[in-house]
Amino acid sequence: MVTHMNMMEVKRKNSMSKKNKSPFHIKHNYKRFKSVNGYKFWARDIRDARDYCNLMNWVLGGLDEKKENV
Repeated sequence: MVTHMNMMEVKRKNSMSKKNKSPFHIKHNYKRFKSVNGYKFWARDIRDARDYCNLMNWVLGGLDEKKENV
């Protein structure tokens, strides 16, 4: 016999989502950049990449956006 409590447990187990396994940078549309110093990092766009370089006190000679092979 199925009780109300058992029905709630079954419903709760079925509604629980599994952990999303997609990488953070893909999920949030981040691009990979490389600084002149050779540091590689993720940023949303060129503006964020420049801000990050300024924050880290890296020389801004130029930034290269790297294409990801997904």
